[in-house]
Formats: sequence, C-alpha cells, structure tokens
Amino acid sequence: MTFERNVVVVHWEPTDTQPPVAIHGNTGMPQLPHFHFQDNLYYNYNTSNADLGSTWLGISYTQWQAAGQDTQSLLGVDPLLTPDWTLPTNSPALTRLGFRPFNHSAVGPAAAPSS
Repeated sequence: MTFERNVVVVHWEPTDTQPPVAIHGNTGMPQLPHFHFQDNLYYNYNTSNADLGSTWLGISYTQWQAAGQDTQSLLGVDPLLTPDWTLPTNSPALTRLGFRPFNHSAVGPAAAPSS
C-alpha cells in the first residue's frame, strides 16, 4: 500500500485512549514491508503536535522515519485548511509536498437509488 501526498488532520487529545494514528495489532516497531508512507502532512488542531509525534504507532516519529517511513513528510505543520476544506495557494501541502487538490464535492456516500 502506498500512502503519499495526503493531508491528515485530527482533533485528538493526549487523554484519548487511542492515538490518532494506529495500525491495529502492532506493538513496538511496525513491520510494514508492503507499506510506503511519504510526502504526507499530519496536523492536530486540538493540542501540541509534539504529542501527535510521541504516540506514532506506539513508537516515536523519529523511529518511524528511521524505518524509512514518512522521511519527507511534515508533522505539526498547519495545512491552513479553510472552513470549506479547501487549501489556499500558500498551504504547505501544496508548496512543499505537491498535494493535488481534487473536487471533494463528489466524495462521500452516494444517494440511495430510487425504487
């Protein structure tokens, strides 16, 4: 699985029981030979982003990067999302990571077919 050029925004508190990012079943250093995480932006609007990095899959974000994951990603950098979930032209997701915006109005559950 490749997870590249994504904007991941959470509203997580350090008192929450689950970390904001988790791959269930992992303990310690994740063994993810078929996974590739790169050029992503991770941001927590509710608390210190240092807390976000300290709980990364049960290991430090530094250890995660040492395993070759998210080495070019941004942690704790505000993507500057607008209330309608768009990114301004000066967003670091666009200027530093090459994120390509898409028409999100068509995303979500489809209307139920009429009978």
